[in-house]
Amino acid sequence: MSKFELTPSAAEKIKAIRASENKADYGLRVRVAGSGCSGPQYQLGLEEKEGEGDFVVDSQGIKIFIDPESSEVVQGSTLDFIEGPQGSGFKISNPNAQQSGGGCGSGGGGGCGSGGCGSGGGSHSHGDDKEEEGHGHGGGGGCCG
Repeated sequence: MSKFELTPSAAEKIKAIRASENKADYGLRVRVAGSGCSGPQYQLGLEEKEGEGDFVVDSQGIKIFIDPESSEVVQGSTLDFIEGPQGSGFKISNPNAQQSGGGCGSGGGGGCGSGGCGSGGGSHSHGDDKEEEGHGHGGGGGCCG
């Protein structure tokens, strides 16, 4: 694992979330939680320290924890925070993501924006203008890139 970067706007938002949760020393957990019609599904959360076998990357002064399985998928990716008229949220630009050409007309549950991105308790918009409960410890929830 050699590269996973944060944009300045993503770093600023993560630092603000950490401050609001009194977790200033926590790192960002990045996890791939399966794949859907639009490519990999990502989970983001705050964690106090890396887990066994994690790759640890430093970007914009923030430690990023990535498990070995996810590292293969997110290698070379960039995490940005976008604010726009349809809402705001984190977006991962992943040069390795393969987009599906079809076969996505059915299925249920989960998917992009089905949970929180790096914020504990409360509701936050995650790029799809849906209000969802946040999380602070890397479990559940997805944000798409």
